[in-house]
Amino acid sequence: MIQLKVFNIAHNGIAALPASLGGCTELEEIDATDNNISTIPNALSHLLKLKSLLLDQNNVHQVPTCVMTECVALQT
Repeated sequence: MIQLKVFNIAHNGIAALPASLGGCTELEEIDATDNNISTIPNALSHLLKLKSLLLDQNNVHQVPTCVMTECVALQT
């Protein structure tokens, strides 16, 4: 799972992103569009290659500051 580059769980009714995603250091894209997610785990801050974090149509009100500052490749 460490070599995973794209994680697509869009349209699945998922309630949370697993904190274990933080261990997927090669991850570049997470598409969690249209789920029931309300919080983002701080562990995602370990994803230094993450370029895209798609959270449209969820209940997320805020992405943790550590994710926004430590995911240096993240495009806004």
